[in-house]
Amino acid sequence: MKFSIILFFLSTPLTLFAQNVSKLYETKVFIEDSLFVPTDLAYIEGWLFTKSEGAEYGIKIFNAKTGEFEYELGRQGRGPAEYTNNFTIQKGPDNNTLEVSDSGNRKNDIYNIDCLKSKPSKDRAYTCILSSVKNIASRQALVLDEKLVVNHSSTPEGILFLSKGETKMNYLDTIPEEINLSYKKPIHRAFAMTGRMAANSERTAFAYFADSFDRILFYEREEQQIELVKEQKYSFLPQFKVHNFGASSYMEPSDEYRGAFYSPVVSDHMYYVIYSGKSLEDVSNQKDMEVAEWRGHSSKIQIYDFNGVKNDEFTLDKEVFIIEVNNEGTVLFSIHFDGRNYSILRSTLK
Repeated sequence: MKFSIILFFLSTPLTLFAQNVSKLYETKVFIEDSLFVPTDLAYIEGWLFTKSEGAEYGIKIFNAKTGEFEYELGRQGRGPAEYTNNFTIQKGPDNNTLEVSDSGNRKNDIYNIDCLKSKPSKDRAYTCILSSVKNIASRQALVLDEKLVVNHSSTPEGILFLSKGETKMNYLDTIPEEINLSYKKPIHRAFAMTGRMAANSERTAFAYFADSFDRILFYEREEQQIELVKEQKYSFLPQFKVHNFGASSYMEPSDEYRGAFYSPVVSDHMYYVIYSGKSLEDVSNQKDMEVAEWRGHSSKIQIYDFNGVKNDEFTLDKEVFIIEVNNEGTVLFSIHFDGRNYSILRSTLK
């Protein structure tokens, strides 16, 4: 696949009025190609990793300074370094690793970046895997140490739990009573609590951000001990329609549904996350894609410290649905969709 790179800077930096400080930033379109469908990002050691939907190799890698295509891996399948479509990518449990969490294959693969930079044959990318750890998640998992994994799944008891191998351990959360009262079936309650986790490289701090209501759970870890540091109390609840067909059912966002948090990521000291808050009315004039998806697109970025304190927020000039930040918190990558094409943006934060 040939990738075209388009680079330009805004003529005048924009001033962003944040909660605690003001920021200046410059933005440029970093990568744009009509055949490129990026849906996840990870920045590690000068490389920008992207999940590319529908591609033969699902992880494409670019030089984070020049935008040049470098490498690809992750063929679809069940073997080593092969993945289903249901995987996420994130910084690994070390500054020099990539973590691929595949709930379809029930594994988290940890890659050595220096090895990947040697660019082995694409079909031998498995030689760069430092470890492959079992998960039992239906959505996303994070490796906390060599054996301990935190899983995000839809279960009647909760949506976050620990595991070792195939052994499920204790839950880290409970389903709020208001959600128990809103949905009769346990599986519907769990489905209403979709979201995503993010963790620092030392795996001493991680958090869960809900995308269907404005709830955040902040945790800290010391060896095998995990403690809830703070829960951000939600101001609205998940709003879904349940459609029943005999013994089967499915759920879709109702007209009252509001988007919440999307794509949480971490720098060395902070969580960065997209916040939407959009209702159906807010996006009713956007007709190019599913309304439910537009409610997950926003220009608002919020920043929290590892204790759950909101430290800052700012607004980009374009709406995005995926973000990533470098370790220093000085560069923000994001994915923008205009209804026809995807582009990766690069913003310099000061």
